[in-house]
Amino acid sequence: MNKNNVLSASGTITKKELVHSVKVKSSIDSLVLESVDPFPDVDSRYKKKYKVPKYYYIGITPHHLDQDILISARNAERHIDEELHSAIGEIKVNGETHRVIRLKNISGKLLEKVLTAYKDYGLEIQTFNENINNSAIICTRKFFYLEEIEQGFFLDLDEEEKGYLEVPRKLSWEEFERITEKVKSECKHPAFDGAIGVISKHGVNQHVIRIYHPNLDKEKILEIGKNYIKNLFL
Repeated sequence: MNKNNVLSASGTITKKELVHSVKVKSSIDSLVLESVDPFPDVDSRYKKKYKVPKYYYIGITPHHLDQDILISARNAERHIDEELHSAIGEIKVNGETHRVIRLKNISGKLLEKVLTAYKDYGLEIQTFNENINNSAIICTRKFFYLEEIEQGFFLDLDEEEKGYLEVPRKLSWEEFERITEKVKSECKHPAFDGAIGVISKHGVNQHVIRIYHPNLDKEKILEIGKNYIKNLFL
């Protein structure tokens, strides 16, 4: 790894996944969602061979500031002595947008403990009594630690299954889905899941496409990414 090609940055990733409601015994009226099939476009053969992360989303009332949510969440997570990979985001489902904390790779048995700790540290969990089982647009704010392997192409140094490519303009989700379908029909490695995002690169917002493949490497991200670039200009 060439340290001159390493980038630390903040940004957002937007994806589409099926979510459903989860009822937690001590918080039966709280908004808790689970991603039913994370990275839905990944071939099922790979999902059987490689461990795909689980994701839960905890609804937070909108009056909290992002910084307050982060501080309270970190304090709560330290209190329960569990390493939780949490991030702030929004979920749009059934025509409504909900502010959430995303939890990655935790056991469903731990949810009750996490919710109790969040409440104890001042987070107000969103009350929600409807049952959700539908596709959702999920936007997560996160930090990136990336290695640029070729101009505009990155591998994620924290999550080796993920890579990113810079694109010259913002894509709507509908346009992205159309282009992704064409890319999958043309490339040698179609068993990937895609998402769109923005990364603050040296203080300038840069639109990106996120590629998830359980066995991602330099060859795959370059081949998939160059197919995207080609189709963006057709």
